[in-house]
Amino acid sequence: MYKVLKVDGSTIYLGGANKEIITVDKDSFNYENPKVGDAVQLFKNDDSVIAVKTDSVPEQNRMPEEIMRSDERVLGTSAGKVKTEKHAKPLYKKPWFIVLMVILVLGIIGSSVGGDENASSSSSNEKNNATEKTQEVKKKEVPQEYKNALNKAQLYSDTMYMSKQGIYEQLTSDAGENFPEKAAQYAIKHVEANWKENALIKAKTYYEDMSMSKDAVYEQLVSEYGEQFTAEQAKYAIEHLD
Repeated sequence: MYKVLKVDGSTIYLGGANKEIITVDKDSFNYENPKVGDAVQLFKNDDSVIAVKTDSVPEQNRMPEEIMRSDERVLGTSAGKVKTEKHAKPLYKKPWFIVLMVILVLGIIGSSVGGDENASSSSSNEKNNATEKTQEVKKKEVPQEYKNALNKAQLYSDTMYMSKQGIYEQLTSDAGENFPEKAAQYAIKHVEANWKENALIKAKTYYEDMSMSKDAVYEQLVSEYGEQFTAEQAKYAIEHLD
C-alpha cells in the first residue's frame, strides 16, 4: 500500500512501506483530485500503472482519547540517543514472584528432610499452593492475538516510523490489519517506541528528500490526513531538523 505524500500539478508523489518514493501521473488515478494522505494501491503491467484508492478508516476505529493522552516516557533528546520505555513484565517474570517461589520450594525441601508426618503434610499443602499459583499466572498470560498486534505495531514503528494514532488506525482498519480494538489498544500501550524520534525521522524525509518548507512539514506531521503526530511531537521534529 502507498500513501500520497505530495501533489505537484499532474505529478503525484507516493511513499511506500519500505520508505521508497515513486512518482505517478495524475491521469493514472482511478478517481479525481488525489490528496495528500490518500491511501492507494498500485496495479501495474508492462505498459501502464493504475492507482486505486483504498477505503478510509471508519470513525469508530479512531483511537480512544485516553490512549492519545497516555504518558510518553521519552528518554534522550537527540536523534543519536533514543531510549524506549519498557513494557510491564508478566507476574511470573517479576523478581519478587521468583523469590517467593524459591522460598516456597526451599520450605518444601526443609519439611521433607524433617521426616515427620506433620512436616510431610505441610509440604504437600505448600506444593498444592505453588501449583495453584502457577496455574493462576498462566491464566493471566496475554492472548496470542494481542501479542500478534503488538508485533505488528512494533514493525510499523521500527520500519515506517509511524505515529501512535497512525499505527492504531492501521491495526484496526478493515483495509489494514483488522485487529479487534482491545488488541490494538494493548499493542499501543506496550509497543517500544519513541514517538518524537519517529516524528523527526518522518520530518527529515519530507524536508531533505522532498524539499518541503518547515511549515509544510509541520502541517504534514500533524494532519489528520497525514502522519497524525501530536503537536508536541511535530514541534520537537521541526526544532531538530537542522
